[in-house]
Amino acid sequence: MSTILFVCLGNICRSPLAEGIFREKLKQHSLDGDFHLDSAAIKGYHVGKSPDKRAMMMAKINEYDISNLRAREITVSDFEKFDLIIGMDKKNIESLKDISPLIYHYKIKLMLDDYAPSLGLSELADPYKGNLNDFQTTIDHLEIACENLLKEFLEL
Repeated sequence: MSTILFVCLGNICRSPLAEGIFREKLKQHSLDGDFHLDSAAIKGYHVGKSPDKRAMMMAKINEYDISNLRAREITVSDFEKFDLIIGMDKKNIESLKDISPLIYHYKIKLMLDDYAPSLGLSELADPYKGNLNDFQTTIDHLEIACENLLKEFLEL
């Protein structure tokens, strides 16, 4: 079983969207039993809370369900537990490397840079202070990255 952790600053927008989108892509390929997915925050601002209402609404419009997810803060043990830890922006990556024991740095990847280079963006913009169009753009970018992430696993 492969284990993947998606990480953003507060775990209420980008990382739960990434988890929900990738989970749906796995279901579409009957692979959901082969993976353990989770998402986490760099900072515990929203621990125990549901994703942002706009994220849940836009996810639902795009036929993803993230309503059952709850924010949590990343722990040092996550670096041992997960095979792959995907940060949404460069600041997340820096924070992950600061928290992580050096031996696990190879597990840390940047979502768009590593899985959607065709977009020409290295970072997934945070829609939190934006509008619904910003959330849709986030979903559009995550769909491309998650599709490429899935292709990578299918090629193994």
